[in-house]
Amino acid sequence: MTNLMNFAAYIPIAHEDDYWTQDIPLLVGKFPYYHNQPRMVQGRIHLSKEHYRAGYHEIIPLSEKAGVRQYVNMHPYVLEPEVFITIGLYPKPKQYADQSEAVGETLASPHVRGMIQYKLGNAQA
Repeated sequence: MTNLMNFAAYIPIAHEDDYWTQDIPLLVGKFPYYHNQPRMVQGRIHLSKEHYRAGYHEIIPLSEKAGVRQYVNMHPYVLEPEVFITIGLYPKPKQYADQSEAVGETLASPHVRGMIQYKLGNAQA
């Protein structure tokens, strides 16, 4: 099912939350969690302007006493299939001849209903 998908390709995402203003491809990386298969790392970005004035504590003193600066927030993420499987649970576990027990059975085979964003980190500037 998922092996037919190209996880190294950029898939533009329309974010439901208006906070995120852009979605961009960042890099293709290999991660042990994904068995070192190439995965596209994407970034959802929030950009906004902030007004500043003298009196705020700045890490580096600003020569200007007031102005407008750009705020950037980014969450890098990878897309993962959202997999669903339907199971039915028995009222009591079934006992088999080999002494194993089953608590239920699969009623519908796994299927993908969409994609979820697995967040990898947070960046701010």
